Amino acid sequence: MKALLNMMMEYNRWANERLFADCEQVPEEIYHRDLRTEYGSIHKTLDHILLVDLLWLERFAGRGDKYPSFDETITDSFKELKARRQTTDEELSRFCQESTEVGLTRMVQFRTVLDPATIEQPVGGAIILLFHHQSHYRAQAQALLSMQGYEPQILNLMFFQRQTGLGLMG
Repeated sequence: MKALLNMMMEYNRWANERLFADCEQVPEEIYHRDLRTEYGSIHKTLDHILLVDLLWLERFAGRGDKYPSFDETITDSFKELKARRQTTDEELSRFCQESTEVGLTRMVQFRTVLDPATIEQPVGGAIILLFHHQSHYRAQAQALLSMQGYEPQILNLMFFQRQTGLGLMG
């Protein structure tokens, strides 16, 4: 489990760097344009990923649920979001590296946001959910970039593995 999390963290960082490099090419007007999707704009979609990552980091640290709604906005600008994304990826990386196999089985209790209920889940499973959540919304951000006439870089996990050699057997 630990090896999987470390590989996923490196993939996560790699994919975020590529997506943010793509977004740097987009004019602010397009980047913030309301495209009538779940979170509206490219920025708000990426900001939502950050919010959920911060929410999980708070939960893992036992500090509870700092963000009671997914409607909150953490950042207002691309520059601010990029800086917070890098800092959060470093914090996630540290958390994954410092986690032990036993620590990953520790139960984390939290209150769900969309359908409020208090539940428990192993930390390791929750981290997998966090990475899956990022992939899901990065794909949405890529689709929004494509719809605006941009050609985003490949973020496929298999492409990452082939490019870096991480996660391949043999």
